[in-house]
This record gives sequence, structure tokens and C-alpha cells, in this order.
Amino acid sequence: MSELKEKKGIRKASFHFGLLFLCLLFSFSSAFGSESQKQNQESQEISTGEMVTRVVFWPFENLLQPLFEALIYPVSEPLRYAFQKKIVEKAVNLITFGENKNIFIYPTLNLKPGTSTMLGFMYRHSDLLVKKDYLVLSGELYANSDTYYSVRYSQKRLFDGNTYMVFHHSGNFNRDGTFRLLGSNESFAQPDTTFRFNLSVAHDLPIPKTRIDFASGVRLKYGGIPEQQSDLIDYEYVDAMSERGIYQDYQIYPQILTLSFDNTESAFTPSSGVHLQGSFGYHIVSDYQDLPSNEFDFLTSEKNHDFMSMEFLLQTYFYFGKKENSYLLTRKEAREKRREFADFSIQRFVKQWSPSQLNTLLLERRVLALQWRYLQYFEMEKGGMPALSFLRLNDRFPLRGYEQAWASLAITGISLEYRWPIDYYIDGVIFNEYAIFANEKGKFEFDNLRNSWGFGIRVRRPDMYFFRFQLGFHGIHGIHLVMTIAPEFQ
Repeated sequence: MSELKEKKGIRKASFHFGLLFLCLLFSFSSAFGSESQKQNQESQEISTGEMVTRVVFWPFENLLQPLFEALIYPVSEPLRYAFQKKIVEKAVNLITFGENKNIFIYPTLNLKPGTSTMLGFMYRHSDLLVKKDYLVLSGELYANSDTYYSVRYSQKRLFDGNTYMVFHHSGNFNRDGTFRLLGSNESFAQPDTTFRFNLSVAHDLPIPKTRIDFASGVRLKYGGIPEQQSDLIDYEYVDAMSERGIYQDYQIYPQILTLSFDNTESAFTPSSGVHLQGSFGYHIVSDYQDLPSNEFDFLTSEKNHDFMSMEFLLQTYFYFGKKENSYLLTRKEAREKRREFADFSIQRFVKQWSPSQLNTLLLERRVLALQWRYLQYFEMEKGGMPALSFLRLNDRFPLRGYEQAWASLAITGISLEYRWPIDYYIDGVIFNEYAIFANEKGKFEFDNLRNSWGFGIRVRRPDMYFFRFQLGFHGIHGIHLVMTIAPEFQ
């Protein structure tokens, strides 16, 4: 009897234990099922979001991105290779010499249609003889065998340490030289050989950041008759040009006094400050002589050919961004920038140009550069100034959208640039500029207003300018390529 009761107790306990186990199993399975259902729901929601994203970006990823990658492949692949192999650093090291890395030797070139194509070299040497001196040698060979060379030597700390001296000599052998009619862009050929010798001495004034500069020198001009009869000046213009020294030899002795103020922190990578300059010059011109052809015997030299010059220049720079951040990139930041350019994607582009990133993208480490320039020449006797000395409004003024030039006795213009660092050595540039030149009578007219805009790059070190490569546009008249070692701002 007792055994029977014991067995019934065991069965009852087993039943209750099994029932408890089933309840626990049901609870766990319900909880697990709810969690699993919740995860499946979230997974479904994520999948829906991903699906929307895929639908939105499908045209970009499958159409625009492959097309863009195909277009930039000739550039992106060399960039990737250059960044992986550190080609930029190696190239800079390749042109850098000297124990103190103070010597630079590198080629220069200018690829343009016709005889403007040029191949040359540049040699820069700082601390050559004494501390703070600087030597620059350059040579250029053009497609038609014309040549140009230049020697420039400067010393920044003469005598008491506040005197600056520059000597400059150049020779230009130009068989495709031209002169232009006053107040127009109509030009005629004149083979021209010019030698220049110039010495400039500047001294700091008691006023901070201000100095005075006096320059004197000589320009030896040797004109010639064009080889093609069709290139000779039209006879209808002979009366207007009879005293302009065309096809003749003469000398010019410029004497120029300049007063300037400059509180910019860097000569080649300024991000803030003002550069203000005013100059006045008197240019002594010899008699015109040695006309190489009897055909132009009626071109006489009875007038006084001297002329005066006046120039005003204002450059100001505005920095956008955090003050603690320098405009220039560090080498580490430059490497990161290079990877971004090499690994371009539509997604990254959209992310960078999102409203939350626009402030950083457009107003961080950016510089707005503004220049106003005014030039005026005054003739001692009307019609006596040499034609080759006329002011020229062209891509060097700057008016970078135009290859052609206008000759005038008065020019003024304003140029606005937006700059940002792309690399340790490179600035990106977007520019817009307006300029106007005076007509033959010396009056400014609205018809002579010109505009150009464009973009490009500047290649420089913090303490040295190398060259610029820019594309200029004016209206719908095509593209003008500017590739030169001359700074865009004088």
C-alpha cells in the first residue's frame, strides 16, 4: 500500500515537473518568437530603406558613375599610381638640389598653336653668394627658333638690412613680333630684338610695412622689316604711325619711382592682408634711327618721343575658416586629399555637397583675392610715343579669357579670385574679371569693356611660385589656355 502511494506521488511530481517545463518552454519560445519577429520586422524596414536608396542611386551608380569613371580614367589611374608611388614628392625632390634644398632646376613649356609653342628651363638658387640673395636664370626656345633668356639677381639685406636690390637682364629675339594700332587690337608684324638692363633699389621706410623703390635702366630696341610683303603696315595707317618708331632702332631709359605698402603674410600664398602700390615714371626715348628700307623714308623723327607712366594697384585677401587652421595643407592632409580625388564616387560627391557640409566645403580654408589695377601713359607730344611701348590688355593684365590684346594709353580692371588648397603644392582657382581700355583719343567707352572668367590651378611652394595652368572663357568665343610662370597678379 505504501509502495502504491509512493508511485502515485512520483507520477504526480513528474506530471507537475513536466507541466512546469512545458510552461517555461512556451515562455521562452514566445519570447524568442517575439524577438525574432521584431528582428525580422527591423530587417524588413532596413531592407525597404536600402531598396529606396538603391532605386534612387541606381541611375548614378549604373549610368553616371561608370560614364564619369570612363571619362576620368586617363587622369584617375595615373593619379592613383602617382599617389601610391609618391610621384609628387619624388618629382619635387628630383628638381631640388643643394644641402639646404635651396636650388631648383626644372623644365618649362607652353603648348599653343603655331609659333607660340615653347620649351624652356628654369634655374632658381637662393643663398647663392650671401644670405638672403636669390638668382633666377631662364631660357626659352620657340617652335620657329626664336629665343628668350633672362637673368635676375636680388639681395634682400644690403647695408643696414633694410635695403633691397634687384638686377635684371633679358634678351628677346622675336621674328614674329607685332605692334598694334592705338585703341584697337589690329596688329602688324615687326621682327624685334630687345635687350633689357634694369637695376632697382628699395628701402624700408619708418612707416611699418612701407617702402620706396627706384628703378633705372635701358631697353635697346632693334626693329626690322617683315619677311612677307603682306605683313607690312597698310598705307592708310602710315600717317597715324609715322612717329611711332616702327621698323626702326631706338633706346628707352625708364626712371620709375614706386611707393608700396604690404602687410600680407606671404608673397606667393597670401591668405589675408593688403598690398597697395603707386608708381610714377618718366621714360626717355632716343631718336628713331636706321630704318632698314628706303620704302619708308617719309617716316621722320621730329617729335619728342618721351612719355610718362602712372600705375595704381590694390590687392586684398580675405580668409574664410577657423583662425587656428592654416590655409596651407600639411603633407598628411595633402595625401588624404589626393586619395579623395583619385577615388571619386557619386555617393561621396552627394555627401560632400549635402546642406550640412556646405559650410565646411565652401567656407573653410578658402581665400577670396581681389585686385584693382589702373595704368595710364602720357605722351610728351601726341603721336610720338613708340608703338611697341603701348599698354596691352591681354591675359597678362590679367584678362585670361583672351589671347588677343588691345593697345591703349589707359587701362583699368578688376579681378576676383576664389582660391582653395588642393594639394601641398597646388591651389585651385575660380576667377572672374572685368577690364576696360581707352580709345585712340584716350577716353573710356562702354564698348571697350571686356569680361572673362574661368578656373585652373596655381603650383607653388609657401616661399616660391612655379607656374599656373588656367582655362579662360569670354562669352561663347571658345577657350583660352594660360600656362605661364608669370603670376596672375602683378
